[in-house]
Amino acid sequence: MTRGRKKAIRFAFSGAVATYDGEAQVHRHTAECLAGKISGLPLGPSPMVLEVGCGTGLFTAELAARFANARLLISDLSPAMVESCRRRLGEKPGRFFLAMDAEAPVSPNNLDMIASSLAVQWFSDLRSGLGRLAACLRPGGVLAFATFGADTFREWRKANDELGHSPGAYLYLRRDQLERLLAPIGRARVDEERLQVSYPDGLAFLRSLKALGGHLPHPGYLPLSPGALRRVLGYFDRMAAGQDGVMLTHHLLYAVVFRER
Repeated sequence: MTRGRKKAIRFAFSGAVATYDGEAQVHRHTAECLAGKISGLPLGPSPMVLEVGCGTGLFTAELAARFANARLLISDLSPAMVESCRRRLGEKPGRFFLAMDAEAPVSPNNLDMIASSLAVQWFSDLRSGLGRLAACLRPGGVLAFATFGADTFREWRKANDELGHSPGAYLYLRRDQLERLLAPIGRARVDEERLQVSYPDGLAFLRSLKALGGHLPHPGYLPLSPGALRRVLGYFDRMAAGQDGVMLTHHLLYAVVFRER
């Protein structure tokens, strides 16, 4: 990923600090589910845990509550998000906040766990990025994360495809693809979930993405003309209509990986 692309991602999420929590129903749900999957792990009496992509602190709060004796290294690419998370949790001994690019981690190499909720999908090279993170774990340490799967926004993709346009949304992995990618790191378990989320209309969906900082298209995407976008929105609104507006799939993958000793 070019330096310019990283800067654009940092800028997008920094600009979403004030609006993020109001649109984060999926992110809040995901944080709670991921925390539930790791809460019983035997990490020891005072584990060292790195969080990647803290955002405003939804998942951080879950980690702090479930691992009360942990030393938490709380990081995000966006310094503004780090400060937002710091304000949510407050200062406390054993909590360290830092702005960091998780694809080039600056951390100890004896971590007990690295955890992340809906952040690693922004990595430029998921395989290499996760591998570098896993190298910071002690043998037997845990890499746990949630990310989006291949069916995410399938209705929006279909509307674009049927009108002959390329959708700007990222292409995500299937469950089996993620399992194969994680195999070199260690023993992995990947669970999946599909949520149907309603929006008043397609424009509200796009505005929600911007409010979350997640509106950047995949690299190389050529934006639609205003006329083409209006046609896609109209087609999408008719195609995805439900009782409470339009329905969109959020495909969630939850991975828990134990680094080989």
